[in-house]
Amino acid sequence: MTGEELQARYRAGQRNFVRADLHDAALSMADLSEIVLTGANLSGAILTGSDLSGAELMGANLYQAKLWKVNLVAANLSEANLSEANLWEANLRDANLAKANLSRSNLTGADLWNADLLEAELSRADCTSANLTGAILMKSNLTKTQLRKTELVNAELMDADLTGANLMEANLAGSNLSGAKFEAAHLIGANLSDVEAIQADFSQVCMRGADLTGVDLESMVFSETVMPDGSVRSS
Repeated sequence: MTGEELQARYRAGQRNFVRADLHDAALSMADLSEIVLTGANLSGAILTGSDLSGAELMGANLYQAKLWKVNLVAANLSEANLSEANLWEANLRDANLAKANLSRSNLTGADLWNADLLEAELSRADCTSANLTGAILMKSNLTKTQLRKTELVNAELMDADLTGANLMEANLAGSNLSGAKFEAAHLIGANLSDVEAIQADFSQVCMRGADLTGVDLESMVFSETVMPDGSVRSS
């Protein structure tokens, strides 16, 4: 199905496009709110600036899709394949991305406020300056993910894997990091004030200049960790 055919059917009132084949479809600036694309193939599709708010995209294939500045507010993208997709400055507020594959995706400047990313795959994704305030990231894979200057205030990161992640100048104030793994991550200048980090592993982490105000350091795991003042700590 072409992008033109899809939009024509949508304008005629059709909303159900389950398992539609739309690979490489041109759908820039399209109004597709509340569309049902469960299991659809949108690999390589161009959806720049389109409105997919409230869309049903569970299990959809969006591999290498162009989604910059797309509106996906409250969309269901659970178990969707978004690997290597370009979501630059996309609006994903309240979106469901549970168990979605976002590996190597570009989420620079994206708004993921309150998004559900439970058990999501985000390894090597670029989330620079993204807004993940209040996001659910429990058991998610964030290994070697770029999170520099990312907003993670009050985020749920319990049991998440952030091994080798770049969190320089990230804001994690008030987040729950209990059981999370930060081994060899970069936390220079990060805001970790008032986080809960019971048994969180900060082995071989550089935390120089980080803010640990209100944090129970005795509940955290340290091994060859560079602390905010430059001292090295092992517990």
